[in-house]
Amino acid sequence: MPQGLRRDSTPPPRRVAEWLLLLVRLPGETAKPAGILLLDVPSDKIYVALADEIGGDEGTNQVWAELKEGLEQRALEVGGASLLNALETDLSHFLQISGGRRQISTTDPAEAVGNLFREYILKHGHLAQDT
Repeated sequence: MPQGLRRDSTPPPRRVAEWLLLLVRLPGETAKPAGILLLDVPSDKIYVALADEIGGDEGTNQVWAELKEGLEQRALEVGGASLLNALETDLSHFLQISGGRRQISTTDPAEAVGNLFREYILKHGHLAQDT
């Protein structure tokens, strides 16, 4: 059976998702697009896609390497919407958000976060990424 189709051949229902463009600002540099955070509103689940590398020193790279798991764990603890609310108000100079939340309609949030990542990080962000 083709992926995304149900047994009765109808596609899964579309739903609203909200996403944020995550920027990283290394010391002495301007902020660069480095990740996508997507909230599947109906399930309150967060999908995270981050660049593999952002540059910087060993300590910065260690923090970055642990960020995805940390965000996903925090979303499980407090809920996806609560996590995005906190990030929108509490980020520092190192991590920033570009603009506000944007909405999309999707049938597959995991696929949507991947598509957004390719468009906003790989294509326009100029960061290295192993795919």
